[in-house]
Amino acid sequence: MDSNNINSEIKEASMTGDAGGSTGCLITDNEDVLLLNQNSVDKLKLSDIKTVPNLLTLSRIILLPFLILSLIEYNNTGIVLLPVVIGSVMLFTDIIDGWIAGILEQRTTLGSIIDPVSDKIIIIVLGFTLFFLGYMSIHVLWVLLLRDFFLIIFGFRSIKRFGCILKTNIIARITPLTWGLFYILVVLKQDMLSRLICVAAILLTLVSGVIYWNHYVILSRKAKL
Repeated sequence: MDSNNINSEIKEASMTGDAGGSTGCLITDNEDVLLLNQNSVDKLKLSDIKTVPNLLTLSRIILLPFLILSLIEYNNTGIVLLPVVIGSVMLFTDIIDGWIAGILEQRTTLGSIIDPVSDKIIIIVLGFTLFFLGYMSIHVLWVLLLRDFFLIIFGFRSIKRFGCILKTNIIARITPLTWGLFYILVVLKQDMLSRLICVAAILLTLVSGVIYWNHYVILSRKAKL
């Protein structure tokens, strides 16, 4: 990410009276920064939930409690089919929703917000579930919790200080998919493969967190210029 590009975005927003604090901001196609102005906030409408990719995102949230119940049932009965099917459907929708948004030209401001938020909710809830069922260690759960805790803090501070939200980077997009695959492999009791995927998921989680932190630091430095 070129820090000069971020600097120009902030300066452009400042010139229009839209950067920082509660004054709002400017929406751009910057690769790593999503700046929101009043126009983009006005576009944040609930009717956008009717688009195909946003419906797919919503479907994952709806399926989540059914997945949790099926995991509890699996823990009691050993019947693995239902949690694997539900988990696979959720993982598949997470893979294709962005692709469909591009094909159908249905990229929305609402979608850019609810997709990563839903991923975080699903990953954390599943993490807690697998931990309490004895399928995941507390150390792995802490990695998930700390990373998302800091991302939430960065997000609120970015909105307050710069009037912007950091875009989801490519590593952050891959990370929930990797965790989803790990969860499925855990349920299937593929111990060796699940350990390898778990290590990959942890590394991706840490790297994506560092990338977010780096972008936040760059914004902080350039906003002072």
